[in-house]
This record gives sequence, C-alpha cells and structure tokens, in this order.
Amino acid sequence: MWNWLSNKENHQVITLLVVVATAVVGGLWTLYTYFDKPTETSSPTPAPITTGHIQSGGDTLVGSGTIDKRTYYGITDLDVAKQLGVAKNAVKNFFKILDQKHIPIEEWDHALRQLAERYKELQQRAAQLASEDPNVQSLQAQARQAIDAAEFEQAEALLDKAVDLDNAAAAKFQASYIKRKRSAAANQALKAKSLHTRFALPEAIEAYKKSITLAKQGKDEGQVANYQWGLGLAYVDKAYFDQAIASYEQALNHYMSLEGEDSSNVAALQINMGNAWTHKGQYDQAIGYFEKGLVTYIKTFGEDHPRVAVVWNNLGNAWIDKGQYDHAIGYYEKALTVDIKTFGEDHPDVAVGWNNLGNAWVHKGQFDKAIGYYEKTLAVDIKTFGEDHPDVAGDWNNLGNAWAHKGQFDKAIGYYEKALAVDIKTFGEDHPRVAGDWNNMGNIWIKKGQYDKAIGYYEKALAVDIKTFGEDHPRVAGNWNNLGVAWRQKGQYDKAIGYYEKALTVDIKTFGEDHPRVAEDWDNLGVAWAHKGQHDKAIGYYEKALEVKKQFFGEQHPSTLGTINNLEIAKQKLVQSE
Repeated sequence: MWNWLSNKENHQVITLLVVVATAVVGGLWTLYTYFDKPTETSSPTPAPITTGHIQSGGDTLVGSGTIDKRTYYGITDLDVAKQLGVAKNAVKNFFKILDQKHIPIEEWDHALRQLAERYKELQQRAAQLASEDPNVQSLQAQARQAIDAAEFEQAEALLDKAVDLDNAAAAKFQASYIKRKRSAAANQALKAKSLHTRFALPEAIEAYKKSITLAKQGKDEGQVANYQWGLGLAYVDKAYFDQAIASYEQALNHYMSLEGEDSSNVAALQINMGNAWTHKGQYDQAIGYFEKGLVTYIKTFGEDHPRVAVVWNNLGNAWIDKGQYDHAIGYYEKALTVDIKTFGEDHPDVAVGWNNLGNAWVHKGQFDKAIGYYEKTLAVDIKTFGEDHPDVAGDWNNLGNAWAHKGQFDKAIGYYEKALAVDIKTFGEDHPRVAGDWNNMGNIWIKKGQYDKAIGYYEKALAVDIKTFGEDHPRVAGNWNNLGVAWRQKGQYDKAIGYYEKALTVDIKTFGEDHPRVAEDWDNLGVAWAHKGQHDKAIGYYEKALEVKKQFFGEQHPSTLGTINNLEIAKQKLVQSE
C-alpha cells in the first residue's frame, strides 16, 4: 500500500483531501479497527527492525453533522469520488459513516481511503461473479447496492451467499461448471487475501484451502499454483513453516510444469522457499534456494536489476543469521550498488540497503558506523513518506537500538517514543508493530535497571501478540522470554523459570529442538538455575544450548563463546560447592 501512496498520481488524492482533514498515513488495519472491530490485526512489511539480545518484538473534533463536508472549501463529492476511484453516491455514504462513527476530522483522509479500499475490494468480488442464474444475479445486484451504500458487512454476506448458491447451481449446469468453479475460486482467493492482509490468519488459511479446492474442480492449474503460493505465505505468517514449505513445493511443481524451470515465477517461489527455511534456522538450505532464484533472475533480467538486488539482500540476511557478517556486508553492498544505479540515492529501496548495512554493522559492534547508515535511511524515508509513516518509525527504532548498544539509554528512549507514537497513530494500539515498540521500550528500561517499568511494557506487548497470533507463536514466546529476563533481574528466579519454560515449549513446537531460538531458551534457563545455585541443572541446559550453537554458528561465534563461558563458570561453582 505504501507503494500506492508514493505513486505520483495518488499524491493528488492526498493534496485534495488535506483540505478536508489533516492527512494521516495508515494501513488497511485501521478500517477494521473503526468499523469492523476484528479480533485479528494486520501488519505491513517495514524495513527490518533490530533488537538487542532480549527478543522483541488532545482533544477530539467530532463531526456534528452541521458541516457540509461535500462542499467544504469547494471540494465536492464528485471530486472526491474521482480521486478515490469510487462512485459519487458511495462518497456520500462514506461521509455519513464518518459522522455516525464520530471519526475525528483529522482522520477523515485516512478513513476515507480505507473505506474506498474496502469498497473497491468488494466491487472486485462482485465483478468476479459470472453467473447466469437469476437468483445469483439478484444477490449480486443487492450486494452492489449494499456496496454503494457502504453496507460492507451486508455486501460481504450477500456475496458469500451468492457464491454458495452459484456453487450449488454449478452441479446442475455442466456447460458452465468449469467457468463457475474458476469464478468461485477467484472470489474465494480474493477473500483469503483480504483476510491475510487483516492478519486474520486462521480464516485466511481456510479461505485459501477452499479456493484451491475450487480451482482444482475448475481444472485450472494456474489458479491452483497461485493459491498454493498464497497459502504458503499465510502459513509463514502463522509460523507454520513446514506447512508453508509443503505448499510452496506444490506451487513450485505446478509452475515448473506450466512455465519451465527458468520462469520468473519459479525463481520467486524459490526465494520464498529460502525465506521459510531461514525461519526454520536451516540457513544453508535457505541459501541454496536463494542462489537458485538468483541464477534465474540474472539470466532473465541481468545483474543490474532490482529483482536481483532483492535476492542479494536476502542472501545477506541469511549470512547475518549464520554469523558471517562480512559475507553479509558483501551482498548488501552489491544490492545497494544496483539500487542506486537504478533509482538514485533518494529512493526507498536504497534506504532498505543502507538499513541492512546498518544492521550488519550493529552485529559487528561498529555502532557509530551503523548509526551513520541508519541516519541516511531515515533521511530518505522522511523525504519520501513524511515523518508519520511506519518505515520512518522503523528507522527510529533502529537508531534507538544502536544508541542503546552505545549505552546512551535516554537518547534511545527518545527514538523509541517517536516510533511508538507513529505506530499507534497509524495502526492503533492492538497491532503487532506497536507490540514490537513496547518490547523495545521494555528492553531499554531493563538496561536502565527499571524492571517494573519494563515488565509493564512487556505485558502490554504480550497481550497484543496473544490476541493477534494466539499463544503458540514465536512472537508470544519472545514476550514470555522477555518477561523471564525482567523477573530474573528482579531476583524472582522461579517466576523467571516459569516464563522461560513457556517460551521453550512454544519454540520447540514451532522450530524443533535443533534451532538457535531453542538454544537461547536453554541458555536462559541455565542462567536462572545458576542464580538459584542449582549448578548441575544449569550445566545440563548450557550443554544443550552449546550443542545447537556449535552446529549453527561454529565455536568462534560470540553467542557460542558466551555459552561456553557460562558453562565453565557453572562447572567451577559446582566443584566449589561439593
């Protein structure tokens, strides 16, 4: 959506609607916060935000009905409708909703955009219905009327009923069977994509499965492959990585059969496979898939192409995870060179490259160098998006992390608070991005020794992530881990152990025992038991952690060396206690 907002033509929309209300940049999630009150949230994809060793994550002006918004400062419904790409009557109903819901005036621009997005999404669903059944056509017409009246829930219910009715009718009309199944599959896939965007992940997964079934009945291999791909993406966000890989493999086989091995779709799926294997901690496997996709992209587009730069960035990320920071920097620099050559320095893709280099230099402990890259990133993003944008919030978070590493905690808090304010304004408090900000605030207050304050932030983050993802998710495990750290620092070792064990259970369920995240959980348990004086128990956890870390990072990685040091201290204290 941010690409849409950066489109020059769409800037006219922003310019026009600023007259009506103060411009607010936002994401699709806010619509549902105001109008649908869902229990799940959605997340955009910002520049990577790093955290430390602790895992993360005025007055209201109410429309009174006395202002004629449709002629305010000479702006008419027709003008707004043209800019938003919706019907004039729909705009009238949008303004009615703003009054009925008492949306603050300064948020009208954002709310109108989200209403228009939902309007067009439902119009597209209605257009996908290609039925000759008069009953379906009647429901379709009623749905369009409901859409124009901004009765979106009623419209969605009518469309669902129309799809179900059309499916039932399809069995009776063999001549139109294939066409109807494909139409129903496309409609269901659009619904799945919308649910996924809203982070209603279980519902999105089920909708994708239905679309795949319908596409198979419609005998459209292209549809099947496309929806398998979408299902894989939803599984990744749900942290079902094995299921994601299986879904990607099915899509990959379809595309290879349909388009051949040198297809750009095949390459893109190989890159997605690499990302899934990265989440599983299988970095060599991930690198193998990235390199396969890279070969095809270079063959198709040449080395000086943005798609190639994206793969080099992915390879850099994988090498970061392997602890090979110089190797990662090499890939990041290659990607940055291509993007600067393609776009010039004042472009968001170039900002991503500088951000990645900043992350790498943080890992190498070169914090001043990292800050330099983060500040270049921030300058481009502010120039591109303005200060009230999630990418800018991500930049402020990264600067906060770097200054925290330098021991400048108050400076870090200033950056974190700026990021938090933007994300709350953009997404609302019940959003994973905001939970990540609260985790960062908790981390910094831990470093300042304010453990109760840190716990308050961690508990807020935990509540949001459980609401969004459910308890069996790595983000929730990260929250429990953070709470364990805080309670350990307070000397409440049994309470800390309880949180660490909950984190361990989720991480083993998600990743299996041979994963760096699980190794960190074992390390944390070792530290807690060592503080309790149970050195033999601590040694057992340290040894488990060390075995995994050696496997993934080798013996000279800082994390591995830290565990070796903890293990030796525990052994010495055990001998002294005997």
